[in-house]
Order: sequence, then C-alpha cells, then structure tokens
Amino acid sequence: MNGNLARLKSCISKIGFMIAGVVVFAAAPAYATLGGSVDTIQTDVHALHARVIATQPHALYSVHEITYGATKVREYANTNGIVFAIAWNGLTHPDLSKLLGTYYAGYKAKIQSRPPQIKGELLRTLRVGTLVVQMGGHMRDVVGRAYDSSLIPSGVSLSDIK
Repeated sequence: MNGNLARLKSCISKIGFMIAGVVVFAAAPAYATLGGSVDTIQTDVHALHARVIATQPHALYSVHEITYGATKVREYANTNGIVFAIAWNGLTHPDLSKLLGTYYAGYKAKIQSRPPQIKGELLRTLRVGTLVVQMGGHMRDVVGRAYDSSLIPSGVSLSDIK
C-alpha cells in the first residue's frame, strides 16, 4: 500500500511540473527577436501595433523595416532567416523587451547595475556577452541598434546596421 501511495505522489508531482512548464511556455510571447526567426516578424508588427514598410534584400542579409508612430525599426536577418541585428530611429526607443527576446533579461540586469548616463553622452554602449546595445540621441530624435556579435554574417560590417 505504501509503495502505491509513494508512486501516486511521484506521478502527481511530475504532472504538476509538466503543467507548470506548459503554462510558462504558452505564456511566453513569440516575436521575431534578436537571434530568432525572421518568419515571425508579423508578430512584432502586431505586438508593437506597427506596419511593415519594406523588405530590402541584400547579398548576405535582408532588412525588414516596420514602423509604429514615428519610430522605424529595422530587423536584419541572415540568409538562413535568423535575426542578427535590430536598429531603430524616431521619436522614442522601441520596447526592447519585445525585440531582444532571450537577451532581454541580461540586458535589463546590466542596465540596472550601471551608473546613470553621463550628461552630453551621445551614444551609450552596453555589452552583455555577445549582445551589444547602442542607444543615443535626444528628446524626440533617438537612434539605436542591438546585435549579437556572434551572429553577424561574415562580410557584413557594423556600419551596415543602421
């Protein structure tokens, strides 16, 4: 009897963990995030209440441009359809929690531990592992970019990400 009760408790425990995993997975948003697939850019458009402006193919990558309000976001994808960089300009910085995906937690932790921005600093660079985020500008005219340095295709220059 005790053996059956122990097995039942074990099964219930395992089922609880599986249900918790399914709930967490189902609640996670799917965006065309940095390091993610370009196939889900339409999800970004919906999440940001944006619209697609253009897709520009290049030899080593493609640029998918979306706009919301007066902010333009460009997502750079390699020939395999993986987003390796994101750049933006406009009135405000985009919601990076939606665009950085799995990189966001590290970015947020680093930004919270950093000293405040120095007055007059035009472009601020933050590095977390292979993630690089650069932001700058002034009120109502901001620019920025984020990229994973390990995902940039050979032959693509950082000056191409703008």
